[in-house]
Amino acid sequence: MALNASARLALAMISISICVLFLAAGFLYAWLSNDLPAIEQLPVLLNRQNGELLQPTRLLDRSGQQVLATLGNSGERRTFLSVNPDEPGHFSLQLLRLNVAVLDPGFWADDGVDATDWLDPQAHTLAERLVKELLLADEADSPRTALRMKLLARQVTLRYGRTQVLEWYLNSADFGHNTFGAESAAQLYLGKSAADLNIAESALLVSLIESPALNPVDAPAAALENQQQLLKTVAAAGVLSSEEFNQASAQPLTFAPVPASDGQGNSGFVQYAEQQLGDLLGANRVARGGLDVITTLDATLQAQLDCTTQRALLQIVVGDQAGANDAQACPAAAYLPTQQFDWQGSADLLSASLILDPQNGQILAYKAPTSLTNTPSIPNFQAGSLLSPFVTLAAFARGSSPATLVWDAPATLPTDLDSAANPDGTFHGPVNYRLALANDYVVPISGVFNQIDAQTIWTFAASTGLTAPKAQNAGAEILFGGGQTDLFQIAQAYATLAASGSKYGLYDPQSEQIEPAAILQVRSSNGQVLLDASQPQQSAVVSTSIAYLINHVLSDQSARWTSLGHPNVLEVGKTVAVKLGQVQGKDQVWTVGYTPQTLVLTWLGMSASENSTSNLDARMAAGLWRAMIQYTTADQADEGWAKPLDVNEVQICSPSGMLPTAICPNITSDVFIAGNEPTQADTLYEKMEVNRETGLLATVFTPAALVEERTYLNVPDSLRSWAESAGLAVPPQGYDAISTAQTNPNIQISSPSLFAPIAGKVTISGTANLEDLASFGVQFGQGINPDTWQQIGESQNAPVVNGTLAEWDTTGLEGLYALRLNVVQQNNQIQTAVIQVTVDNTPPQISILSPQDGAEVTPNAGVVLLTANASDNVALARVEFWLDGKKVEERSVAPYTSIWTATRGKHTLQIKAFDSAGNESDSASIQFTVLP
Repeated sequence: MALNASARLALAMISISICVLFLAAGFLYAWLSNDLPAIEQLPVLLNRQNGELLQPTRLLDRSGQQVLATLGNSGERRTFLSVNPDEPGHFSLQLLRLNVAVLDPGFWADDGVDATDWLDPQAHTLAERLVKELLLADEADSPRTALRMKLLARQVTLRYGRTQVLEWYLNSADFGHNTFGAESAAQLYLGKSAADLNIAESALLVSLIESPALNPVDAPAAALENQQQLLKTVAAAGVLSSEEFNQASAQPLTFAPVPASDGQGNSGFVQYAEQQLGDLLGANRVARGGLDVITTLDATLQAQLDCTTQRALLQIVVGDQAGANDAQACPAAAYLPTQQFDWQGSADLLSASLILDPQNGQILAYKAPTSLTNTPSIPNFQAGSLLSPFVTLAAFARGSSPATLVWDAPATLPTDLDSAANPDGTFHGPVNYRLALANDYVVPISGVFNQIDAQTIWTFAASTGLTAPKAQNAGAEILFGGGQTDLFQIAQAYATLAASGSKYGLYDPQSEQIEPAAILQVRSSNGQVLLDASQPQQSAVVSTSIAYLINHVLSDQSARWTSLGHPNVLEVGKTVAVKLGQVQGKDQVWTVGYTPQTLVLTWLGMSASENSTSNLDARMAAGLWRAMIQYTTADQADEGWAKPLDVNEVQICSPSGMLPTAICPNITSDVFIAGNEPTQADTLYEKMEVNRETGLLATVFTPAALVEERTYLNVPDSLRSWAESAGLAVPPQGYDAISTAQTNPNIQISSPSLFAPIAGKVTISGTANLEDLASFGVQFGQGINPDTWQQIGESQNAPVVNGTLAEWDTTGLEGLYALRLNVVQQNNQIQTAVIQVTVDNTPPQISILSPQDGAEVTPNAGVVLLTANASDNVALARVEFWLDGKKVEERSVAPYTSIWTATRGKHTLQIKAFDSAGNESDSASIQFTVLP
C-alpha cells in the first residue's frame, strides 16, 4: 500500500535526522581523536625488558659523551615487577589487593571507563589513571580531555586486558619524591622489594598514589597519618577483616634512611636545565625518565671555569698568586692577572659565573655560587650599577647619544636618593654618557632615569631579557643598591647587545619568552628524537644602531682610563665590550664582558649569613672574567661590531657633545645615529673678559689694562653652588664697578637695560636733553672696549626725554656689544652714556624626544611623559608644550618634561622654545596615539 504524503514526509525527516546524527557523531569523533596519542606507546614505555620508563632521565654535555647528572634518587634502580604471582619477580598480593580496592573497586568487571560523568576530567579507574598520566599528561583538564581520556582508557583495556593495565600502572605510578613505580617506592621508603610488602606497608604505598607529596621523605608524619586513614577506610568497606586491620594498624613502619645525593655534575646548571626541560616537555614526563638530554654545556670549558674560579678565590682570600703554575692542569688559570687585595673577610667569599654564546643564546658553562669552603648559600643577587646601560638604551632610543652631556653632581640626584653616591664616592661634574657608563658613574644615569618614566625604561630592558626590574616596578634607587635578579637574566640582556640587538635562545612556553638555552636535543632511551632545539629562536628587540652605540661605548678602552688607569685588568688585547657593576654596600661586584661570539659574566659576593665589613673591589670579579674571556676567545678573530649604515662619526667637543670651537679643550670623535648629529657649536666652555684684579666680569668701564680673557664652564644655575665648592671654573656673577661719572640723568640710555640680551630690530630709548644741545647720536661697537664705533642712523639735534634715540637693526650681529650715546654741546664738548648688551639673533634649538612620531603609547598610572631637548647659545627663557593646538605646560628650567594626563586617541604635539632675547623656535609636529 502506498504511503501517504504525511508518512513519506515523516520517513524523510527520520532519515535526515539519522544522517545528521551520524554526521555529528563523525564530527565529534574527529574532534576528540585529533592528535590523539597512540596507545601503542604504552608497550614502548613500559616493556618489562627495555621499557623507556625503566631508565631515568640523563643529562649529557653537548658532545653527548659525558653524563652530567641522572635525574631521580641516588642509587635508584627501576625494576619491572609482574602481577602474575607465578613469575619470579611479582608484586605483593596485598599491594595488588589494596590498590584495586582503593583506586578502582570495579576494576575486574568494568571496561576501564567510569561512566558516571563523561565530562569529568578526573581519572577514576586504573585505566583512566594510566592514560592520563602517561599519554595525556600535557593536556589541561577540560570536557574534551575527559572524553579523550575515556576513549583511550577503553581502547587500552580492550586491546591489552585488565591484568596488563594493572601491571603497567603499578610500574609507572607516581609515589612522590621523584619516585615512579611501586618497586622504586618500596626500596626508597621501606628498604625492601614491593614483592615483600605486608598489608601495613602496602597501605602506605597506595596512600602515596593519592597524595605523592606527603611521602615519608618530605612529610613523614603526614604519610603515616594517611596510611592509617587508608587502613580504616578499607576495613570499613570490608576489604580487611578485623584481625587484619588490627594487626596492620598496630604494626610500626620503619622508614629507610634517605640516600645522600651523589652530587653528579654541575648542580646549578642541572637545576636550570631540568626546569627548562620541564617547561618544554612537562615536568611529569621529565621526571618519569626514559630521556637522554643533550645539553648546551661544554664539559671542557666547564672544567676550566671550575678550576679557574678556585684559583681566583685563592688569589683574593689567601693572596696566592700561583695561578700560572697550574697551566698544565688548568690552562685558563694562567690568564689570571696578578692582583693584590688586602682581604679581611672570611673564606666564605662566593663566586658565580656564566659563559654564553650570544649568537645562539646557548649556555656553555655555569658556576653556581661557591666558596673555598664550599659553604652552601643562596645569595640575593643585586644588579646595582650593572643596570645602567639599559637606562641608557631608553635614552638613546629618544635621540641621545654617547656624546650627550649629563651632569654628575648631587643636585642631579632624585630627591629620595640624596644620600646616594657614585661607587668611587665622589662627583665628576660635566660628563657624557660614554664617560658615565665606562667609569660606572651612577649619579648622572639616575638623573637621566628621572627624565624617562620607569615603565618605559624597564619595558625596553625587559625586551632584552631583563624582566626582574619591571616586575619589581623599580625606581632609580635600583641603580645604587637594589634590583634582585639572577645570572641568566643579566647574561641574556647583555648577550642581546652582543648580538647587535637580537635575542637568541630557546622559547619557553611557560614564560612565553626566549630564554638562555640549556637544551640542544632530547632523545628517548631508544634513540627517537623527541625535541631538537639545536637551531635557536631569534627575536630582534633593539635596533642594530642603538645596540652599536652601547657596544661602542663599552668597548672604548680609553674611556675607562679615568677610573681604572692604563693599563688595567679589563684590557685583554681585543675589542671587548665590558661593564663593571657594584652595589652601594660594596658587598657584591660584577663584571660582564663580551665579543660578538662569547659572553663571560662573573659575580663576587658575600654569603647571606656573612656580616663582613670588608668592602669588595670591583677588580676582584674582573680578574676571573679576564682569565675566562682570554681563554675562550684565544682562537677568535678580533672583529668587533660592524658600524651600521645609519651611524655616523662626527668630531665633537667633549663632554658637551656639541660642535668644537676654538676654545674647546678636548676635541674628539663620537658616533651618532643619522639625524641626531650635533648642529650647534659648543656652549659648555665660554670665554669671558674679567677684571683680573677683582675677578668680576669686565665692562666698558673696566680699564683696558686690567681686562683679561678667561675660559669658564657654563654651569646650570641649579648646580652653581656645588660647582663652586668643587672648584670648577664657574663664571663670575658680578660685573665690574660702573663709573658714577657716567650717570648723568640728562644723558642716558634707559632701554635696552644694561647687559640685556636683544635680537632683531631694537628701539633704543633714553634721554638726550642738555640746554646747549647741538646734536646727539647713538653708536655701537663690538666687545667690551670696542676699537671702532659705527653710527646708528642719523644724528639728531632736537632734545629727547625718555623717548626714542635710535632704531638699531642687529640682523647679522652676534655677541657682546657696547652702545654709546654721544651728546654734542654748542661748545663742541661731548658727553656720553655707555651700556653693554648681548646681541643674540640665533634661535634656540628644540626637538621632541618622546613620544616618537607615530608611536602608540600606553599610559603609566594614567599619564604620559612628554620630553623635549632644548638649548640656546645664550640663555633659554622657556619651553612650551602645545598639544592638539593648546598650550598644556610651560617650563623654564631643565629637564624639559611635561607629565600629561592622557586621553585616548590620536594627538598632535609641538614644542616651542624661546630664548632671553625673544627668539623662538618650533619643533616639527609629531602625531602619536594613546592606547586604552
